Formats: sequence, structure tokens, C-alpha cells
Amino acid sequence: NISLAKLKEMLDTDFEGYEDVQRRIVEKIPKYGENDDEVENLVKDIVDFFIGECRQSRVPPDDSHFIPGTFTWVMHERLGAECGATPDGRRAGTPFADGGGPAQGCEKKGPTSAILSTTCWDHSPLIGGLAYNMKFNADLFDSQEAIEKLRSLILTYLHRGGFETQLNVVSGETLRDACNNPERYRDLVVRIGGYTDYFTRLSDGMQKEIIQRTEYGEF
Repeated sequence: NISLAKLKEMLDTDFEGYEDVQRRIVEKIPKYGENDDEVENLVKDIVDFFIGECRQSRVPPDDSHFIPGTFTWVMHERLGAECGATPDGRRAGTPFADGGGPAQGCEKKGPTSAILSTTCWDHSPLIGGLAYNMKFNADLFDSQEAIEKLRSLILTYLHRGGFETQLNVVSGETLRDACNNPERYRDLVVRIGGYTDYFTRLSDGMQKEIIQRTEYGEF
């Protein structure tokens, strides 16, 4: 167990001197995206609280209540760059999750478990629903069977109430090469957090964030 005082100390120092604890938090504690009931119940409670708080605030001219949303565009990288370490093991300056899905690297049990987590709560009260990003290695789609599996995966997401999912089919190796040789990849397009952009036009921080996203090599 870690006391709140000790946790604050670790966060204030960005886990400096506590790297072993930070590693255990990241690797051993269940995360959103792993289809874990205990974690998902916490997510539901947080979402319900967030929605309830927004409904208490009204705006003119018709006294409508605030409606929350999870589309990030590029703000997850910009705000993450300004935020210190967080209790989930995230280091200072690291981007936040790129939408309403799991944070980068937390989909350790594959895309199906990540989809089950992302659809464990009701998206309908959110403005514009929810954007959930997935990244696949292009080599995975070498057969019609693989394409059908992807289709089934997307349909599962939609049938469970998922609002929007965005796919990047590109390897991390290609993205890293595009960072080093942008002139070769002027036409490389990627999905960000609610929109599409040319990869080589993105900031260094956004390029790194997309590379950090979990890359599925199997279903």
C-alpha cells in the first residue's frame, strides 16, 4: 500500500527514485482497456459523475445544460505536455488518452478486450458520442479472413453502443521512418483524435503520440 503523502511525493518528483514502483503500477495494476470488471465499474462511476456535474450547469439563451464530450483533436498531447505525473504511472509531459478509449499502451489483451472496455459504459449522453482509435500493423491484412475479422470487430463495437471508431493501418516502423525521412511520406495520412491529417505535418509531439499507440499484430 502507498499512503497519499508518499504518492504525492512520487508524483511531485515524476517518480524519480521510485522507478520500480512506477513500473509496477504500469505493468501490474489492471487498466481501462483490459476488460477488468473492477476497473470498468470505476470508469462508469466517473462518467456518471462527470455527466451529472455538467447537467447542473446551464447556459443561455434556452437554459440548456452543458453536454460533455471526449473528442480530443490534438489537445490530449498539448494538455499532457503541461501536466505532471499521474497516479496511473503516467510520467510528466506524456500525452493523455487520445479519445474515450484506453490510454496508449494499455490495451495489453488485444483489440477485443479494449472494445469491451470502451463500450462498458453509455456513450449516448456525450456530445458527438465518442471517438475510439485503433492501430493495426498493415502486414496483418494479408488475407480476406483477416479483413472479415476486422469487420466483425467493428460490428461488435457498434452493436455494443460504440459511436465512432477510427483505424490506422500502418506499422510503427513506417511511422518512425516517416519522422526521419518526411520527404518520402508526404502522402501518409493518419487518424488523430477526431480528424485526419498528414503525418509529416504534425508536431513532433503528435507524431510521437501516434507511434506510442498500441499496435495490434493479431486479433
